[in-house]
Parts: sequence; structure tokens; C-alpha cells
Amino acid sequence: GTDSLSWLKGHLYRVGPGLLEHGTRSVSNVLDGLAKIHGWRFNGGEDVRYTGKMVRSKVYNRSIAEGRITAFAMMGKPEPLFDLWEHTRMILGGVEYSDNTNIAVWDLDIGNSLTLTTESFN
Repeated sequence: GTDSLSWLKGHLYRVGPGLLEHGTRSVSNVLDGLAKIHGWRFNGGEDVRYTGKMVRSKVYNRSIAEGRITAFAMMGKPEPLFDLWEHTRMILGGVEYSDNTNIAVWDLDIGNSLTLTTESFN
């Protein structure tokens, strides 16, 4: 290890894009990627450990079940574009509000588990 980083101890968690393509569909804007929680553990300059896990949101679960990234409101254009049926389902409310946006990470019980919150209604 290095003495200059001996003070750096603890965990850092961040949520960012983790899945930009699945099956036959990909997204063109990194902000549309399905959420993944990234974690780093710092051990006082000895080492840094990384872990990552996909956020099991409703959008993620639906995408896995459908075999491609499911239709939800995006900032960019998916490839291939949503078909007429997918657009119709979105307009009529068949595709729920996205729970894949602005996810915050909370370590409420000090290292035992994480709680994720989002701005959506889901």
C-alpha cells in the first residue's frame, strides 16, 4: 500500500448506466441505459475492490422477460425503433412509468444492505 492514501477507507456507491443493449435492441443515449449499481471499497491505500449489480427495476425485469430492452420514455432513439404496438401500449398506459431514472443509493443500516429510491411512482 501507499501511506499517502492510508486515510482513504470506506465504501462508495453510485448508480449509472449498465445495460445499453439487450437482445435485438440497443439505446443510443448513455442516459437511457438500464441502471447498474457500482460499488467500491477502499482499504486505506492497501487495495480497492469493485462490485457491480444490475438494479432489478420493473423496466429491467420486463426487458429480460421480453428478450430486448422494453419500450419506455427515452432521451435518445432506440435501435430498432419501437414498433406501432409498443408506441400504442406506451400511449394507453400499458407500459408503466419508468422506474429506471434518477436512482439514489442509501446505506441505512451501515454496510448490511443498500436501499435504492427513485423519483417514479413505481
